[in-house]
Amino acid sequence: MPLSGTGMLVNFMDVDPAEEYDFNRWYDKEHLAERVAIPGFLEARRYVAEEGSAKYLALYTTETFDVLVEPGLPRPSGRSRFRRSRRRWASTCS
Repeated sequence: MPLSGTGMLVNFMDVDPAEEYDFNRWYDKEHLAERVAIPGFLEARRYVAEEGSAKYLALYTTETFDVLVEPGLPRPSGRSRFRRSRRRWASTCS
């Protein structure tokens, strides 16, 4: 199934196993809904690797690439809560 839109935010994440349960609850119950509620964000998908690193891959599609570089783009609400435990790599694509 093709993704909609012409912009994409790609995140690779690892989480400290001691915080993984809380991280997944926050991500699934708060973060995904928060992201797709931002004007211009269309959908979000998250995948879990069976082995290797990074454990999680998240894809967020946007109407256009410009949505991702706007100065007023909100930061995720729980972001600082897990900053210490995550190794993260993110990129934007169009």
